[in-house]
Amino acid sequence: MPPCREKAGRNAEIVLGVDKRWKVDALGVAAFLQDPATLAIQGAAAREVVGR
Repeated sequence: MPPCREKAGRNAEIVLGVDKRWKVDALGVAAFLQDPATLAIQGAAAREVVGR
């Protein structure tokens, strides 16, 4: 996988419905950028969930 270029990419905000019984402080979200032709993973990111 080629190295990531600093500040390359896009930002987005997604609001997810989370069951109130879940421990929000124990949750995380991961996203992968995958080439549809080769199925190779081109990039990935992970973040903590920000609870209310």
